[in-house]
Amino acid sequence: MKEWLTYIASDELEGRAVFSEGLGLAAGYIQGHLQSWGVKPAGDHGTYIQTVRVLGVKATSQSTVTVRVGGESRTFKDGEGITFPRRAGGKRSLVVDDVEFAGYGLDAPGAEHLDFQGRKVEGAAVVFLGANGPKGLDDPGYRLLLSSRPRYATDQLGALATIGPPSAAAAGGRAGGAGGPTGGATGTARSPAAPNVPDFTTTQRLDSPVAPTVSGTDAFFEFLFSKAPVDYDELKRRAGDQASLPEFRLEGVTLTFNINVDYTVVRTQLTQNVVALIEGSDPQLKSSYVAFGAHYDHLGYAESELADGRRPSPPGKVTPGTDADRIWNGADDDGSGTVGLMALARAFAQGPRPKRIAALCLARRRRARIVRLALLRGLSDRAARQDRGAAEHRHDRAKS
Repeated sequence: MKEWLTYIASDELEGRAVFSEGLGLAAGYIQGHLQSWGVKPAGDHGTYIQTVRVLGVKATSQSTVTVRVGGESRTFKDGEGITFPRRAGGKRSLVVDDVEFAGYGLDAPGAEHLDFQGRKVEGAAVVFLGANGPKGLDDPGYRLLLSSRPRYATDQLGALATIGPPSAAAAGGRAGGAGGPTGGATGTARSPAAPNVPDFTTTQRLDSPVAPTVSGTDAFFEFLFSKAPVDYDELKRRAGDQASLPEFRLEGVTLTFNINVDYTVVRTQLTQNVVALIEGSDPQLKSSYVAFGAHYDHLGYAESELADGRRPSPPGKVTPGTDADRIWNGADDDGSGTVGLMALARAFAQGPRPKRIAALCLARRRRARIVRLALLRGLSDRAARQDRGAAEHRHDRAKS
């Protein structure tokens, strides 16, 4: 593994940026080893390579949120009181009459902060405040939890939608669906961009349903909380002070999310995943799959030159005293995961085979989970076709 990692993270691969020659060299190195171990390819045309189309997309949104409080209703347009992520999914209307205020919308057991403890929010719209979270969460790990609050509520707790402060909604896009022109966060800005500069990049279908994760302005929250047991001004003050927040249901409130976005693909780029299979050994389980994944790309290298001993606009974090080094080698992110997956492939291929099919996927950064799911869907479809074919063959033989 040390030998493999030494090459994967070497300067020769120039940081393995997506769409770079270095990433292609890494893919060739990985598939060469897989082939030498006799691992079965699962990519395009009988190879280990799966071509992935990365779409750069412009979004034009006419989405709205209608809030009904008691007998009064107001409609807020995207960019006027509320803001949707640029990738908001396919067109649809979603009505939610269970609206739960969850304080900071955060579960951080290590800090003994559990806003959702004892609360069921499945099928509800979750509202939370406090861009900076409560006091005592200054560790970088907790910062990550704050940015992932929308996804935690929808993906883990089963909420239908979330509404939070502006900085939280920017993190609400899905992997594979987030990304501005440089592949960063979804963003909520509505400033004009050049016609061919994408608002986000994705490898997913644009018409797939996505749980709404919007942000609201003071005007929106003031109306939303107009009949609440605690005034919005008081909640805003407490959140600003990072003090404790109450939790309660917003009685008599109904939210209607009207997702209406037109998407235009303005750029298509091609990259490659490396995918392989090890057949299962158990007669009962060998048609089921276990997926293993990692991303084998990294940040590439800095094109800028040093200015006053520092490098402008570096692609990643700079370790003190290493400004002159322009290559981000990515030994731990995720070179270590890459060679770990290679070691699994060799162990499965040369030792006792797993009971189930082991599906191995090395994908581009932030896309590994999506590609694993897509790979499993494709393999499941293939297995279903094989089962149907075998059944038809048995039927034909019985008839003859």
